[in-house]
Amino acid sequence: MHCSPPHLSCTSLFQSFIVFLSATGCCFAADPYVFFDWTVSYLTASPLGTRQQVIGINGQFPGPILNVTTNWNVVMNVKNNLDEPLLLSWNGIQHRKNSWQDGVLGTNCPIPPGWNWTYEFQVKDQIGSFFYFPSTNFQRAAGGYGGIIINNRDIIPLPFPLPDGGDVTLFISDWFTKSHKKLRKDVESKIDFGAPDGIVINGLGPFPYSPELASDNIPFGTINVEPGRTYRFRVHNSGIATSLNFRIQNHNLLLVETEGSYTVQQNYTNMDIHVGQSFSFLVTMDQSGSNDYYIVASTRFAKPSSPGKAIGVAILRYSNSQGPASGPLPDPPNELDTFFSMNQARSIRLNVSAGAARPNPQGSFKYGQITVTDVYVIVNRPPELIEGRLRTTLNGISYFPPSTPLKLAQHYNISGVYKLDFPKRPMNRHPKVDTSVINGTFKGFMEIIFQNSETSVKSYHLDGYAFFVVGMDFGLWTENSRSTYNKGDGVARSTTQVFPGAWTAILVYLDNAGMWNLRIDNLASWYLGQEAYLNVVNPEIDSSENTIPENAIYCGRLSPLQKDQAERVHFSGSQRSILVTSRGILLAVFSPSFLASQSSPFSSPAQTRRIRHGASRSLRVTASRSSFDVVVVGGGIIGLTIARQFLTGSDLSVAVVDKAVPCSGATGAGQGYIWMTHKKPGSDIWDLAMRSHQLWHNLAESLNDEGLDPQELLGWKKTGSLMIGKTSQECATLKQKVHELSEAGLRTEYLSSADLFRKEPAILVDDHTGAAFLPDDSQLDAHRAVAYIEKGNREFAREGRYAEFYHEPVTGLIRSDGGSKEVTGVQTSKRNLYGKKATIVAAGCWSGSLMHELLKDCNISMDVPVKPRKGHLLVVENFDSFHLNHGIMEAGYADHQSASSPGLDVEERMLSISMTATIDATGNLVLGSSREFVGFDTEADETIIRCIWERAAEFFPKLRDISLESFIRNRKVRVGLRPYMPDGKPVIGSVPGLQNLYLAAGHEGGGLSMALGTAEMVSDMVLEKPSQVDSSAFGVKGRCC
Repeated sequence: MHCSPPHLSCTSLFQSFIVFLSATGCCFAADPYVFFDWTVSYLTASPLGTRQQVIGINGQFPGPILNVTTNWNVVMNVKNNLDEPLLLSWNGIQHRKNSWQDGVLGTNCPIPPGWNWTYEFQVKDQIGSFFYFPSTNFQRAAGGYGGIIINNRDIIPLPFPLPDGGDVTLFISDWFTKSHKKLRKDVESKIDFGAPDGIVINGLGPFPYSPELASDNIPFGTINVEPGRTYRFRVHNSGIATSLNFRIQNHNLLLVETEGSYTVQQNYTNMDIHVGQSFSFLVTMDQSGSNDYYIVASTRFAKPSSPGKAIGVAILRYSNSQGPASGPLPDPPNELDTFFSMNQARSIRLNVSAGAARPNPQGSFKYGQITVTDVYVIVNRPPELIEGRLRTTLNGISYFPPSTPLKLAQHYNISGVYKLDFPKRPMNRHPKVDTSVINGTFKGFMEIIFQNSETSVKSYHLDGYAFFVVGMDFGLWTENSRSTYNKGDGVARSTTQVFPGAWTAILVYLDNAGMWNLRIDNLASWYLGQEAYLNVVNPEIDSSENTIPENAIYCGRLSPLQKDQAERVHFSGSQRSILVTSRGILLAVFSPSFLASQSSPFSSPAQTRRIRHGASRSLRVTASRSSFDVVVVGGGIIGLTIARQFLTGSDLSVAVVDKAVPCSGATGAGQGYIWMTHKKPGSDIWDLAMRSHQLWHNLAESLNDEGLDPQELLGWKKTGSLMIGKTSQECATLKQKVHELSEAGLRTEYLSSADLFRKEPAILVDDHTGAAFLPDDSQLDAHRAVAYIEKGNREFAREGRYAEFYHEPVTGLIRSDGGSKEVTGVQTSKRNLYGKKATIVAAGCWSGSLMHELLKDCNISMDVPVKPRKGHLLVVENFDSFHLNHGIMEAGYADHQSASSPGLDVEERMLSISMTATIDATGNLVLGSSREFVGFDTEADETIIRCIWERAAEFFPKLRDISLESFIRNRKVRVGLRPYMPDGKPVIGSVPGLQNLYLAAGHEGGGLSMALGTAEMVSDMVLEKPSQVDSSAFGVKGRCC
């Protein structure tokens, strides 16, 4: 996969590629996963010269920037170190069919103090500039916000030249010296907190542009730039109440994007940015640079309490600057001129010819030609007393957040929590406090008119969607107002301003099922009740809509359901950066966008970004100790079973370290065969495969003996296997195979076409069809098997014999006395891990590259020729068109798997497809499979999926009558990278020239089936015990040169 270009902080002292190291036996699938550990806590800062408590993330204020690419999956582990509950919301992120991750009180129970919770969401079909913030308890007034950048995929060009200077992210915000708790109490006590005490830029106060500010010693920010270069400034109004005007002295702002939509490119000298809005400008450093320049954010439509501090000022500094900024600040628009601001907003238009998250132009969706199905006129009114409390309303209803989130109540069918009765227009009745929800029609086209009857600008925001801003004007909206609508290139965004005494109209296509928050982003208005929820339910069964997260926190009426999945988790205090290494990292460069996680231009990087593919997650069992007997590099099926073997077969202690998590790649993407059908007696791998086959059977039987269910724990099914021949020649070969397998001691028989039809009526048979049948072959569910092994390993953590260190790339080897040949452990991105007896590399398809990097400093030249071999599987969920009783493969599968030779040029794609079919432990039809060499590319290829389907239809005639498109909602594609060795055998053994370093990799598609035998072999080598299987054929020497 190729990633988009870097986006660097302008104050970076260096530019480095982040090179990601895989230490996993499971390789990649589909869209990448990005991992973060964030701790939210109080910090002390002086934004306006007075020390006060602010909210930071990982010690940063503003927080780290979340820098991802279209369709990436974000796994965000958030620890709440505040003294009150917390939710983070992701302003503008649509969370397609996944409102569980929205981070507002209508969808999530808040994270209690001292607890952590893991968000997991995909930035599906989005690009652009956004930000996150804490959504509860008025916490946004204390900070806690940070930027979100979603980059274009490489296949979709930017509609402007890539800025050669990089990215600059700026947060402009009103600021109050009162704490957020005091502000909250003031609002509750009917006290207007008034104008802000000042304006801050990236959490810092104004540059002392006037004599009265010079004595305040207020810290200010500086943006360092290079003359002649162009920078992309992403500017967010992260404040709580105040519209701000943004400008840069003597520089034009070329608007190119706002909240995920590329705009018609126009130059502005300044831009009004309202609360919650985000804009993206190209700024070219085209001045002489003889001095610095002012970056200014000033209040609009509000009189500040302290005029001098009501203007935020930072400094733009050219590298050749000869002196400080001079002259007056650039002029703002007339302070109270709302007409100027409205006309400016109307001038922002959608670039209808540009592609964005998808290749088709943004203007492809002809919103002006779609029939509106619902119309809502929503009127916000000034605060008023309702039942003795100061409240704000929308259409006469002040929203009351129930203790049970709406989405949870909907999921569990709890009545009485909310009502689907939000009025379409203001009602002629007294205002009331209620939990009233808008009832949206799935795939309806809704028109919403926001009418502002208050005296200040209001920002309306809708989660889950980008809506088209089609009109705005002063006065009352009427039906005739539609004649003024922009029906061609209205900009699509998620936050729009509504001027006092004016209206704004939007159109939104309700194709995103979920429970979505509609609110006024001005914090006091929101806090006092100006919000509602839009409920959009697909009336059909929608298997693609995410169900409730496994780690959901329960509260309110569902509190009794709360278990330990969200319990307190100890965070290590180690640095969370994968850049820390003095010897240079790591491995193959994927692309420039795997760069250091971007930080604010006024702060230093402190966050971690980690990539994985696949979907499994697990809690960590991490020890504070760093010394063990054995360190296993790789948490795939090979690495975990090796750890299990040492734990159960000796008294040694074991640490498993991995850059990702278990089962996140090849193992998790596989079909789970424990088959001997396609193995050849007498071959080098035969004895290892037979031993593993027997060990898996022994494990399943031991579970049975203990009264446990191996199918539930392992996904174990003794299905037997059928290898199908369709020609006379293939059947003759199968008869010979049956003879050889019988001679080798396996129960096997040859089935005629009639016998085969009786066993599998769904298979197309004729006079030339036959099959080799092995009744003792079985299959596993990889995720269940890995979970069982991992759980068993963790039992030894109580004795101090086992620990896991996930999300920790390995960066180097540790050797005794620095340069000796004795390996004593590994360096990771966070710590040193010592293995007194052995260090074992079982990193799957990454093992070759990893060993190359690890051995650089050892003066050992060795090429471990393990390469990634990509494969696709098609999973059709809840398939009921026919049933399969056995695991099935075509006769050509053996050649398909072993299509290799020592001289094979893996740069050639060499795509091959061979039919395999099973019904897995949950009743899904799993069809395979493909093999090809395309490097580390893990994008699903629809052409290959169709070939797999068509190949299967040659064996199962019922598939010919079914369109693949009919399964579009209940199909999944698994993509993984098998660790391939040119000679078709895994490499297992000690590394020549280094003591205590071992390698176990290259099992291709047989990692799961050969895992237990491999683990036993490695353990026997380390413990110097007689081996159950001759290991000489698998040694490193002579095969890795």
